[in-house]
Parts: sequence; C-alpha cells; structure tokens
Amino acid sequence: MEVRKNALARGNNTAVAVPDAAPTGSPAQTVLLHAVLTALSRGDTLPAGDRHLAHHLALRPATSWGPAEETAAADIAARHRHALATARIDYRRLPPAPLPEAATTARDALADGARRAALSHLTIRRDGRIALTFPYHPDLAAQAQDIAGHERDPDGPAHLYPVTALPALLDFAHRHAIPVPEHLRAALSTDLAPTATRDPDPVVRVRPDGDVEVVFPARTTLVYLVRALPGRRWDPAARANVFPPRAAAMLVAFADAHGITVDDAVWALGAASSNDRPQVTLDDATGALVVGCDYRPDLHAALRTANDDRTAWHRDRSAYVLTARADAGQLLATVDRFGLRIDDGAATQLRRWRGVQQRNLAESLAAAGPPVTVAGLAVPLHPHQQLAVRFLTRNRRVAFADPPGSGQHDAVLAALEATRAYPAVVVCPPSATPLWADHAAAALPARRVHVVAGSGPRRLPEHADLYIVSAATMARRAPARRPAGVRRALQFLWLPALAARRPAALVADDGHLEHAPRSARARALFELAVDVAGRDGLLIDLTTADTTTGGAELLTRQLSLLDRLEESGGTAHLRTRLGADPAAVRRRLRTHGILLRRDPTALPTLPGARTVPVRLDLTGGDPAALAAYRAAEATLLARVADHVTTAAARQRVAVTHPRVARSLHRDGAHYLAELRTLRRLLAAAKHHAVHRHLAARLDTGEKLVVAAARREAVDELAAAFGALRIHAGRHADAVHGAVARFRTDPRTTLIAIALAETTGHDLTAARLGVQTELGFTAGEVYRMLSRLHRQGQFRPVTYELLLAPDTVDEYLWQALTLEEEPSGQAAVVGERIRQNVAAQAAWLMACAALAG
Repeated sequence: MEVRKNALARGNNTAVAVPDAAPTGSPAQTVLLHAVLTALSRGDTLPAGDRHLAHHLALRPATSWGPAEETAAADIAARHRHALATARIDYRRLPPAPLPEAATTARDALADGARRAALSHLTIRRDGRIALTFPYHPDLAAQAQDIAGHERDPDGPAHLYPVTALPALLDFAHRHAIPVPEHLRAALSTDLAPTATRDPDPVVRVRPDGDVEVVFPARTTLVYLVRALPGRRWDPAARANVFPPRAAAMLVAFADAHGITVDDAVWALGAASSNDRPQVTLDDATGALVVGCDYRPDLHAALRTANDDRTAWHRDRSAYVLTARADAGQLLATVDRFGLRIDDGAATQLRRWRGVQQRNLAESLAAAGPPVTVAGLAVPLHPHQQLAVRFLTRNRRVAFADPPGSGQHDAVLAALEATRAYPAVVVCPPSATPLWADHAAAALPARRVHVVAGSGPRRLPEHADLYIVSAATMARRAPARRPAGVRRALQFLWLPALAARRPAALVADDGHLEHAPRSARARALFELAVDVAGRDGLLIDLTTADTTTGGAELLTRQLSLLDRLEESGGTAHLRTRLGADPAAVRRRLRTHGILLRRDPTALPTLPGARTVPVRLDLTGGDPAALAAYRAAEATLLARVADHVTTAAARQRVAVTHPRVARSLHRDGAHYLAELRTLRRLLAAAKHHAVHRHLAARLDTGEKLVVAAARREAVDELAAAFGALRIHAGRHADAVHGAVARFRTDPRTTLIAIALAETTGHDLTAARLGVQTELGFTAGEVYRMLSRLHRQGQFRPVTYELLLAPDTVDEYLWQALTLEEEPSGQAAVVGERIRQNVAAQAAWLMACAALAG
C-alpha cells in the first residue's frame, strides 16, 4: 500500500493511505474509493454538495458500502480530477466514471442519508449523560431505543444514555455515519464499566485557598464529564479541575453519581451553601462588582443588557464582573428582580455609581445649576456656562458639543482656570487663533498667552500658561531627507517643543473636523492627546457637532481623542450599537460624562430666527447663460431618468419609492460633481436677479451677511459691492480684522463669506443674512445661521436662501429638508452626506421630469 500526504487538508499533516489499483467491482476497489473520498472530504476544494456527500461516505466504513455508494464515489472522483492531482493521486488507478443517469440515481438515493447524518449529533451534556439527536426516521428511532439505558429528553428531541452505553452508541454512529467528537472516541479506549468509575483515586477536596478541586487520573472518562460542569477552571500547577466554593453542592451530587470520594470539608461546604442565593460582592482591589453565580440564561441576559449589550462573564474568575461603565440603575433592578444577596460594600458602590450617572445625565441636558465661582476669571458666566464648567472639571475628558454661539470658549477657559490645568494647549482652525487669543486676554488677564506660529520650530516661552496653535501649524513636518525608496516617518516640527512643556490640558477646537485618520493634522493632534492623557490631563473636544449622527468612524475618532474609546466598548461594538439605536448610544455617552450637549431651547433665550426660501425673478438675466444651464440640465435628466426607471423595474416598485432613491446613493459622487456643474451654470443665469435682491436689502440701511458656496462667487460679490471677504486661503489676522471691522465700523455694511469658513466668526452686528447658492448639507445652512443668531444678538434674525424657480435650486432645497435633522443641528459636514443629498436631489429631479 502506497501512503501519500493529503495536500487538501490545510494545516493538517495527517497521512492518508491510498491503496494500489484494483479490479473494477472488487472489494479492493471499494477500499480504494473510500481512501480517496477520505482525502477529498478533508479539504475545501469541493463544492458544498459534493463535499457533504463525500464526508458522509467517508464516515461510513467501506465494508458497509453498496453499489449506490460505489457509483457516487466514482462519480465524485471522476468530476474532481484537479483535486486528486493536488492530493497526488493518479486518477488513472481509479475505476472509470459511471454514466450520468446512474450517478444521478445513486446521488439521489444517498442524499437523504447524507442530510440526516449532517443534522445528527452525539455529545456529552453537563449532567454527564450522552445525548443522541438525529432527524426522525422510524428505523433509526427503533434502533436507538434498543440501546441499554435509553431515555427520552422531556425538553427536546434528544435520546439520552448513561456513559456506560458509549460503546453501543459509537457503533450506532459508525453504522449510520453520524459525526463523533474526538474526546468520545478517546473515551472508547478506557474501561467504561460501572466499577471503573468507582476508582478510589478520584477525590473531591477543599484547597487551602477555599476553592474546591477535583483530582483523578488523566485518562478516564471523567475528564470529559468534568469539563462540562459550569464554573470549572484548570490549574496546570496542581493538575486539577478547580471550582468556586459555591459549586460544592453540585460537586457532591456529581461525585455521588459517579462514585467519587468526597472529603468531609466538601460535604460541609456543600450543606452550608446549598441554600445560598447568588451573591454580589465588591472587589476591593479594582472597585468592580463581582456577581458570583452559575450561568443562568435569564440572569445572563439581564446583566448583558445592563453592561451595554456586552457580556460581563469573566472566565478566569467564573463569575460576572461589572465596572462603572455598566448601567447602575439596571444593575439595581436586576439585583431586586433575581433576589441576589448583595453585601454592604457592593451596595454602597452601586448606589454611588447610580448617583454619578444620574447626575451626569441631568447636567448634560440642563440649562442651569448651582452657581460656580472661578477665582481669576474676568468675564461673567451665564448659568449654562457655569454648569458646563462643573461638568468639564468633574469628568475631565469630555466632548463639549453645545450649539454655536453659546459661549463655549469662555466656559472652557473657566474650566482651565478652575482646575489650574496649566500649561494648556489649544489646537484650533487657523482662522480661529486670533479669536482664542482675544477670548483668553479678556477672560484670563493674569495668564500669559502665546500664539504658536511660524514654519519652523522656535523656542517656546517657558513661563506661558496657554499655548494657542493652529491645526495647520501643528501638522508642519520636517523636510524630506531620506534615501530613495525609503518611506519617511512623520516628524512634526512643533510637537516635540509642545510636549516638552508637559501640558496639563488639551483643548481641540472643532476636533471633529480632524477625524481623517491618516491626515497629518489628525495624527499630530492625536499624538499630543496621548501625551496629555498619559498624565491624566484635561482633554476637551470642543465641537458644535453631535457626532453620534455623523457615523461610527467620526464617533470612534472623537472617543479616541478623549482616550475613552475602550470604556465605550471599542470600534466594532460602537458601530453595531450606533446602527441599531443611536439614541441609546447618545444617552450612554451622557450618562458616563463623555458628551455635554444641550438643546438650543434649554440655553438662554435668544431673539427668534427664521430661514426663508426666496424665489427669484430671472427676468432681465442673461438668456445665453440660462440656455447653457437648461442644456446641461436636460442631459443630466435623461441620464438620471434612465437610471431611475431601470432601478424601479428591477425592484418592481414605482419610481417615486424611497428604495429607488437609495439605489442612487452608490453613485452619489457622480451626481455631486454633476450638480456642482449645474449650480455653477445657474449662478451665471441668476446673477442679475441676485444683485438686484442684494441692492434692495442694502437700501434698507441694514448690515448684510452674504454667503456663497464657491470662492469665485465670494470674490465676485466683494468686487461688485465693495464688501469684505472671508474664505479659505486668507490669513487668520486678515479674517479676524475683517470681522472686527464689520462689527465696529458703521460704514461697512456687507461682508461676503464662503460656506466652508464659518468657524468662530461672530457676525451679530447683522440681523439679515442672504445665501446666494445652496450647499449640499443642512449643517452648512445651520452653521452659517449660527454666526448671526448667537449670544450677543438682540434682534430677530432672518436668513434668506435665494432659489431660482424650476431649477436645481428647488430640488436641492427639498433634499436638504428631507435630511434626518433638517435644522442642521448635527452640523456634521462630510463628503458622504453631500453625496447622499446630491443623489436625493437628482432623484427628485427625475421624478418631476417623468411625472411631467
């Protein structure tokens, strides 16, 4: 007999014996085919149907094969010669392939047996009995009932047997190709007579540390029975199975059933604990709660729910371990529901957790609280700012996400002063550095403030209390000096100098904008955050965005910045929970002091604000520009209409069904580019109408804020009306000066601003805003409006959106109002959101065209 190694079994070095060629129809041929199918069934190169049938035939002994089995085996071997070649088996030694009709007949005859074998199982239960399950068949059921010791499972379809019936069960499984676990095959070599289990060597005794151990010879059936008992752990030093003291009663019953000697101490321990209820205790070393009880499905589910849908079972301790991240209110309800006995220390800890969590949840939503006095602060704080100071100083690592214009800067500076967290570093957008410097000078006149600037590292003043650095400056790197083909690691110029000052606090202003994990700005910010977190410093992510509405990636990056991702369950857990119930995730972040975000209605009352769409009259405009727009619009409509009708026909729904709109989202990037082109062409067509409207507004004598989506439009408006400009690329000092001039100079009546440049600008000198071009997110509208409607505004605010009738403007406005949060309070502006809005607008255009 020639022995060849099976190359199909990945990672398996088992050798498969393949006999030499044999005459057709002989017993040797059957043995040959059986060996070949054994080799093939161990790999995964066969398709599912053939693999299951090959496995079924390989499990049955060759002596039990009949003509149907031989025909099916020869058919499988002939149709998978490539697999035979991989296993180094010469297919020419095998019998010829059967006729297709004969092969089909044989496979059909064996299919029922293969299915029944795949659904059959032979296992050991926790009570030590052997369970046999298989799909009902009258012959198999009769044979199973004839095996000695047979009982029916009252709770299921299983057949139950004592361990002494194992030889007969293995023979039954062998005859009917039922899979048998390896540990049951190993048990066949031991003596299974009842007297063998009453060996005087096995013993149950109490260890010096109070646990209970079961010791017995290694090669006995007890190995597999003890492994199935709950609460077991293996002690490799003592070579014993160890159980917690509460398992003593269970071990006494197990030992009595299997004739194992039990020490008197175990009997006493079992009698003392047999009537005890599960206990909840306090781990003094870690401060965690330990629920010491065996597995119960209902209790397990309740504790998992309280632990934010994560298992709390600690395998090494054979108990449930819960930390402060669990919901204390639900834990107390679970203790009462199941009648768990809780000691005084655990009860005190649990009540303290509940008090902290309830306070965090209330303060993260409230507008006022007890007054807070901060020595050294030169500006007054509103009640909602005082509450923010208390929340920030108590929880220390917080995403501060109040609405824009609510006084976040002063609240953060007050928190730094209250905790004396100096030196502190503020990382902000480039245009916000002068704003932070002004706020710090006004709020903390006794503190030394230094604005970090320059293209190269300079010596930082050693006695500064507050360092203000733009994200662009933080991201500056050393020039490339490396051999060709060698990748250079990032070396940030300013990071070592800032880290050397050992900052006690880090404030990331609009940190959600730096969430791209591979960008230089994000990496520099995260490196500094890790340095501050290592000293248990104050970490504040100052943002206007409720990032739970911005997707799992944005939220996980924000929690990583705060060094609170692990306690929130990790990336995978957050992605699952955020997709299932965002409101529950938001509540949990509030409860554990991670998220501070108050609703605008809970903050100090501001004058009213309204967003008004204004339909322009295009009369008098450029006819050529309008014709160019209509031609581009017709081309896009034809393409989108074809896409919409095809998607509707494929899904068998109307073109107006929301599922059709969602099918366009995967091409959102394409539609975004197309609509940007349409918007640019439309701007030329409505140029005259826009200027006429702005001139009418300026004639009222009111200051006016004009917003546009494109920088070219901002430049054109500034040139036409002599307005100030704010857009990307302008120096921060120039932008700050333009804002200050607009606020203080009565002769400056108009300022033009790009939608992307709305961070930190206080434009409350105006009560009227006009947006000449629509963006692709509701957050852009909301953030622009918040520049006018914020603290310091004492007049009602009107924000006008100029729309050209029967154009892409109408459909973009409809798409923006269909967003989940049309008010834009999420303020999350991302490319994926833009693409979805563009796809939604394209779908609305197609529906209108098809209906017309």
